[in-house]
Amino acid sequence: MAEKFVTIVRILSFLIYLFSIYWQYIVQPPFLSPERKLFGPLIYLTYWDLLLQTGFFFLLLINQLFDSRRLKNFIDLIFYALALPISWIVSSSFWILWAIDRELVLPASMDPYYPPWLNHSTHTMIAILTIMELFVGKHKPPQTRKGFFIFFTFVITYAIWSLYLRMAMGFWVYPFLDQMNSTFVTLFYISSLFLYSMTYFVSLFCGKYLCNNNQDHRPVKQRKNR
Repeated sequence: MAEKFVTIVRILSFLIYLFSIYWQYIVQPPFLSPERKLFGPLIYLTYWDLLLQTGFFFLLLINQLFDSRRLKNFIDLIFYALALPISWIVSSSFWILWAIDRELVLPASMDPYYPPWLNHSTHTMIAILTIMELFVGKHKPPQTRKGFFIFFTFVITYAIWSLYLRMAMGFWVYPFLDQMNSTFVTLFYISSLFLYSMTYFVSLFCGKYLCNNNQDHRPVKQRKNR
């Protein structure tokens, strides 16, 4: 029964993510500058994460059909290296800034084009579902260095992308950066990389703790026969 419920949740999540991707391409605010319209939602880390979560849940469903050990190992790696920490980063960063001033991240003028259901599917649901996977997905934590290399490469790639948009296209992805001088922008990027890295290690620690805890709760006879 529990497995069927998890499967249903995964299917619904995948479909919601797909529709969220579709919505953002067909519904774009008319008042955006040509530079922002050029790349559409791809300028946002939220959208990168949405694509990531969609691919991750697709792999989960495929593996439920074929039950491949190699695919399961790859899914576990992607979960701890990207899906889990990036979802936490996107969700926590967005809602912290929203609590300070929503105009910093999602101005009220965007509501007709970015409705509440889409806001929660891209900024709330992503974290809730990865936490669910952390507890029920039985994902094995990867080697720390290997996972961190993948995670850091992803984060650095987005940082370079956001800097490119500023230097080549003339705009910051997030409006609050316009209020900072070059020194504060540099400090912001460095501190963000540090905090993001800590998020990776926290998520990996949670996974290892749960994995070890689950092993310790197996029957004594089963542990002795490993």
